[in-house]
Amino acid sequence: FYAYLVPTFLIKQFNLELKYTRIDPDYIAPASGVTDTSYRTQPTSTTVKQHSVTTLSDPTTDYNNMNRVEASARIMLPNGLLRINYGASPQLRPSMDSFYTRHAAIGSDVWWKGFYSGYGFPYTADPQRADMAYYNINRYGLNNWDESANYIISAGTGGLTTDLWNGHREFMSTGTHTETIKTINTAVFDLRYEINKLPLITSLVRRSLFMHIYGELTNLSAGTNFLVSFDNSRIFTQGILTSTLVYNAFDGMNLLGYWAMEKWLSKQVVPYEMDYYENVFGLGADFDIAPRTGLFIRVKNFYHDDKQVRANNFHGWLINAEIKSFF
Repeated sequence: FYAYLVPTFLIKQFNLELKYTRIDPDYIAPASGVTDTSYRTQPTSTTVKQHSVTTLSDPTTDYNNMNRVEASARIMLPNGLLRINYGASPQLRPSMDSFYTRHAAIGSDVWWKGFYSGYGFPYTADPQRADMAYYNINRYGLNNWDESANYIISAGTGGLTTDLWNGHREFMSTGTHTETIKTINTAVFDLRYEINKLPLITSLVRRSLFMHIYGELTNLSAGTNFLVSFDNSRIFTQGILTSTLVYNAFDGMNLLGYWAMEKWLSKQVVPYEMDYYENVFGLGADFDIAPRTGLFIRVKNFYHDDKQVRANNFHGWLINAEIKSFF
């Protein structure tokens, strides 16, 4: 079920949308883009029981067991655009003590490339990724032969898994082995601005200089809760902040600067409290090398800091060059 309301009496620079979305816990439609959060067990030879696992991966994602109310605003600024979204989704059916999300700041491509194995989880016998495989052993105490997503959910532990292509999930658990109603709260802002149009900047910067800032705060809370806050008293808190500058240095050439940070907090997950901090610095350049063809170069330096399990700290570089041609 989906319903929305758009007031038409507001000024044209301000658009507001109120929306409600309900997707039943048993709804399954893989081709529709609705994430299936169900986890099925078969306690007897003839009975299949369906449970729900909480996903926090993306505030724009639709998933079953969804009961979301949200408000979105689109504000036209002089030389810019600001979009704001605030939402809360109390669950329709009690969910298990396991939940999962993805690392956003460093990028799913880095986590997938660093931790992927053909087994779907970090594998210590793989000589190319043996050090990275100890991520699950250090934090979650998992035997690396048993680290599939199904095992992690059924055991009520946490653990990092990788998907088939360029994806990953990190599961966490409160270790209560009970099913309860939880609420997912999100607050998002997205600012895009043409800095060179500012009066103090115009005389210094003759060419286009664009800024993009994105912030996201997500809470997983016990019971029904409609407030978003950045604290570790909730079941889980995830905060993301990214910023990008794009400067049109010459015709056919853009220079980019990038910075991002991400914070995970929880005092309720097992076996250790969650306190992640990730930092990313990047540079890039885009070149027009032919009609409808461009060369895109990116260099990224990233850091992952686990303040509770120092053995899992890592940092690295990602250098990427890509040629795109549009037909």
